[in-house]
Amino acid sequence: MQLVTPRLVAMALSVLRPGGFILADNTLWDGHVLEVPSAADRQTQGIEDFNDFVAKDERVGRVILPLRDGLTLIRKKNRATSNPNCLKHRCVKDLRRVR
Repeated sequence: MQLVTPRLVAMALSVLRPGGFILADNTLWDGHVLEVPSAADRQTQGIEDFNDFVAKDERVGRVILPLRDGLTLIRKKNRATSNPNCLKHRCVKDLRRVR
């Protein structure tokens, strides 16, 4: 299993377009992320570091789907969405396109 470090996530976000997605598998790791990992358990510690990094990163929206070992959907925010008024305006604009 390849450990995805916060550094790799930051690199991926630097080239990901606003609105783009990153899908991360095994983010619940059979519940092991809820336990205190042993010092030798690099996989669980790496997954915890990844989850913490994504949870604190304000550039993304995220949701963990509790399917099997967990699937995290990470969406890079648009720059305009940092302002709540822009987000509201953008949603109205997007709804008009759907009609």
